[in-house]
Amino acid sequence: MGTLIAIGLIYVSFRIVDRVVRMFRARAAGPGWWALLAVLMVTGVGLGIWLAFYFEYQPSPRRRVASFPLPIAVFVWEEDRWTDFVTPTHSAYTAAVANICVTVAAFVAPLLAVFAFLHRRTSTSADSRR
Repeated sequence: MGTLIAIGLIYVSFRIVDRVVRMFRARAAGPGWWALLAVLMVTGVGLGIWLAFYFEYQPSPRRRVASFPLPIAVFVWEEDRWTDFVTPTHSAYTAAVANICVTVAAFVAPLLAVFAFLHRRTSTSADSRR
C-alpha cells in the first residue's frame, strides 16, 4: 500500500512540474522565469535528497523516524534499545524517490501560482472591444 501512495505522489509531483513547463511554453515565459524554474528544481532535488536519505526526526521520546515526508524507517525505544522497523527495499527506494519529487514539486508549485496570477488572460477586456 505504501508503494502505491509513493507512486501517486510521484505522479502528482511530475504533473505539477509538467504544468509549469506547459504554461511557460504557452505564454512565452522569458528566460528569467526559466532560470528561476531551474534554480528551484535544483534546490528541490538537493533538499529532497537530504530529506530522503539524511533527515531524521523524533516525533515522540520513544520513536524516531528516518526520511521525510514518507518514512523509510521507524525506530522504537524498547527495553533500553532502539528497535528498527525498516520498509522493504523496493518500497524504501520508491519512498525515497517520492520524497525527492514531492520536495521539487513543493518548490515549483508557488512558481506556478505566481506565474499564473501575473500572466492571467483577461478575456473580458478582449470581449468588450468587439
